[in-house]
Amino acid sequence: MSESVLNALTHLFAIVANVNDEGVSVKARRIVESYLNLYLNKLLVTEYLELFDNYLDFYHRNNDNFSDEQANKRTASNSVKLLRICKKINEGLNSKEKLIVFLRLVEFVDEDEIITKKEHEFIKTVAEAFNIPNTEFGNLLFFISGKSSDLMQHDFLMHINNQDTPEDSDGSWFERNRPTQLHHDKHIYTENLSGELTVLYIKSIQSFLVKYTGTEQLVLRGQPLMPNRAAFFDNGSIIKGNRIKPIYYSDVASHFLGGEAKTKFVFRAVNLSYYFRNSKYGIQPFSFSEKSGQLIGIMGGSGVGK
Repeated sequence: MSESVLNALTHLFAIVANVNDEGVSVKARRIVESYLNLYLNKLLVTEYLELFDNYLDFYHRNNDNFSDEQANKRTASNSVKLLRICKKINEGLNSKEKLIVFLRLVEFVDEDEIITKKEHEFIKTVAEAFNIPNTEFGNLLFFISGKSSDLMQHDFLMHINNQDTPEDSDGSWFERNRPTQLHHDKHIYTENLSGELTVLYIKSIQSFLVKYTGTEQLVLRGQPLMPNRAAFFDNGSIIKGNRIKPIYYSDVASHFLGGEAKTKFVFRAVNLSYYFRNSKYGIQPFSFSEKSGQLIGIMGGSGVGK
């Protein structure tokens, strides 16, 4: 990522942080740091965090002495700066990268679990500048903050838990904040899962986000899945845990994308075997059955006849 884009991102976080006149908490600052860690080494992370602090100090300077009229002018000025920075980001990042920036921005403003009117206006401005559709803006806002919207598309949500039906509440965050009408929500039963995994389908980029509310030590792409933090659930990914069966990308994608296939079938093999001529060695009899859309592999030593 170019230096100019990183500078713009750091500037953007500082401008949005400035909306809250009470300052930025340690948690919010960590969100900025975690994003920088995705792209930079430790030395550069320290450098850009210092830049963030400098920007923040500049925008907070003499805030208490502003009159209402001056405060309004400052907000308008910040909005112009925000649009200018978003234009730079649009030129330097692809759709998925811009979505990552937007997600971290929403997490940033929601770190105190309150999104003020000004903060909402700022993140809405960023969404529009990034060409994020209104419906996806509503979906993402609910997914990150739990704040429902008329724009929310519940058939783009999936709940993965150890309940036989999605209506059986286990006390998780998404259950407590669940809107009253969720008959379109998708559901996967996973035995022994503590808490809940929630998946959001982002149609514009054909991607999935996953968020975990619970106490299990879950792993995604070999990395710990941080509770209450959105992560991309990419093609080929697997969510693993010590007490649960693996949850494959295909398990989730088939619920959202399976309707695109016109024909479904089952591939079944019964007592399949193979023996070399004049030998008792080869593939011993085995059986399997799997639905379309799943991946099947036969494993064994080299030269056994796979």
